[in-house]
Amino acid sequence: MLEINGNIWDDPTLNVICILTNGTVKSNGENIMGGGIALEAAIRIPHLPKHYGSMINSYGLHLQAVAIYEKHNKNQIILAFPTKYHISFNADTKLIMQSFTELQTFCNIFPMYRIGLPRPGSGLGGLEWNKVKDILQYMWDNKQENRLVIYNNENK
Repeated sequence: MLEINGNIWDDPTLNVICILTNGTVKSNGENIMGGGIALEAAIRIPHLPKHYGSMINSYGLHLQAVAIYEKHNKNQIILAFPTKYHISFNADTKLIMQSFTELQTFCNIFPMYRIGLPRPGSGLGGLEWNKVKDILQYMWDNKQENRLVIYNNENK
């Protein structure tokens, strides 16, 4: 894992952008994407909240490919990376670990992809980044160190 400061949307080397999500689906079927990178994704891809809401209802809270986003003259896969069970709760370490395990499986299936992931659980998630980072570093089993790029977007 490589950790950098910057805006994930500005990196032309990424094949995949992970968005941090929650499991709350409104009565109209839309997932609540009200802040952070989820809101940024919903602004860029207006049908995303409805599409992801239906995916949650069908498949539950798992890492899921939810969209293709064209930027930098190429298509980037958007993966929903669940960190919260409900919008009003803090991020859940076990859910982050589940999502991260599923992301590692994705990495093994697509070994040529470079993946961007905002710091899961920190910021709006309410967890201390250093504690989450220690868990993820312990779990990361991929030998290609620079394939997964963790973004700190605090100082855009």
